[in-house]
Amino acid sequence: MYRRFLTRGMLAYAGFALGLAGPAAAQSDYPSKPVQIVVAVSAGGSIDAVARNLAEYLSKAMGEPFIVNNRPGASGIIGTDHVARSAPDGYTLSMAPDAFIAANVSMFANLPYDPLKDFAPVSMVVDQPLVLVVNQDSPFKSVQDLVKYAKAHPGTVTYGSGGEGSPHHFSGISLGELADIELLHVPYKGGAPAITDLLGGHLGMIFSPLPEALPHVRGGKLRALAVTSPQRVAQLPDVPTLTESGVPMALTAWIALVAPAGTPPAVVSKLNQEVNKALTGPLRQTLEEVGFIVSPSTPEQLGQAIRDAIQSYGALAKAAGIKPQQ
Repeated sequence: MYRRFLTRGMLAYAGFALGLAGPAAAQSDYPSKPVQIVVAVSAGGSIDAVARNLAEYLSKAMGEPFIVNNRPGASGIIGTDHVARSAPDGYTLSMAPDAFIAANVSMFANLPYDPLKDFAPVSMVVDQPLVLVVNQDSPFKSVQDLVKYAKAHPGTVTYGSGGEGSPHHFSGISLGELADIELLHVPYKGGAPAITDLLGGHLGMIFSPLPEALPHVRGGKLRALAVTSPQRVAQLPDVPTLTESGVPMALTAWIALVAPAGTPPAVVSKLNQEVNKALTGPLRQTLEEVGFIVSPSTPEQLGQAIRDAIQSYGALAKAAGIKPQQ
C-alpha cells in the first residue's frame, strides 16, 4: 500500500511540476514561430519604417520571422484594437505611436480599448520631431507668411494629418490656438498619403514627422518652415523652431512597442532586452540618420510615458475645445 501510494504521489507531483515547467519552458523558447508587428497605418510612413527596421533586426537576433502587418483605418483604432484583442502570448505586437495609445483617449468617446488596461508596455523605441512643411511652389516662405495669410483668409489654409488625434492633427490645433488662426484639417489614413497630396499641391501644409519629410526637403520638393522640437535639429540646422518663429510651441511624438495585456513577463522582458540591444547597437545610426531620436526604455518607463501622454493630450484637447467623437 505504501509503495503504491508513494508511486501515485510521485506521479502526481511529477505531473504538477511538468504543468509548471510547461509555460516557463515555452517562454524560454520564445519565439518558436513567426511574430507579427501590427502597424495601424498605411505602409510608407515613419511608424512603418521603424517597425520594418526593427522587425529585420529581431528576425535575425531571435531566430524567427518578425512580420509587419499594416492594418490602417479609423485613426489607428482598427489595428490597435486588433492587438488589444489578440492572444497575450507575444506573437502579436503593436508598433504604436502616442497618438493611438494616448491621444485617442481624448478624441473618441467609445474607444474600444483601454490603453492602461489592455496593453503590456515593452519598450519606447523612438521620438520624432515634427517639421512644418509646404510644397516648394507655395507662396509661404516662413511661418510668419503662413500666419499672415491665414489671418486674412480664415479657414482656407488646409493641413493634412495621419488621422484624427495624430501628432500632425494636434500640432495643427496648437498652431491655430497659439497663432489665433483658423486652419482646415484634412485627415488621412497615415502620414504617407498626406505627404503625397502635399507633394501634389493638394494641401496647404502639414506637420510631418521629420523622417517622412526629410527626403523631400533635401530633394527640393518640400520647403521646411519650422520644426516643433525645443531646439533646432541637426538634419535641418538652418530651419528655425516654431518658438523662434514667434509661436511658443514645442512638441515631439514617440513610437513604442506594446503587447496585449497579460503577455507573460518573461516574454516582455526578453523582447525588451532585444529591442534595447538593437537601439543601442546596429539600428541606432540607421534611425538617427533619417531624423529619429532613439529612445530605448524599460517597460515601466514606457508605462509612465503612456500615462503622462494621456494627461498631456487631454489637456491640449480640452484647451482646444475638442469634444470626443461618439
